[in-house]
Amino acid sequence: MWAIIAVNSAASFFSDILWAYAMLLTTPLVVTVGLSLNIPLSLIGEMIQYAQYSSWLYWAGAGVVFISFLFINHESQEDGGEDKEEAGHGVARSAV
Repeated sequence: MWAIIAVNSAASFFSDILWAYAMLLTTPLVVTVGLSLNIPLSLIGEMIQYAQYSSWLYWAGAGVVFISFLFINHESQEDGGEDKEEAGHGVARSAV
């Protein structure tokens, strides 16, 4: 029983560290929406582990979650690039 508690604690600690590191590398919105990818991954896990297949409606919902993650990630990258360019121009202008 202690081994189960120790493994669960270590896994929880490791996932929290990775979550915090992801927050530093990206934005809080991308990380939060990325956590919702558990929905499509659980669907695939149930298929592999239990040979349990879901209806098309569940697949459609999982697809919407996945597409929303891709959309938000793409928008976040575009916004980040523009902010860096504007900050670089602002520094150059103030130095002149």
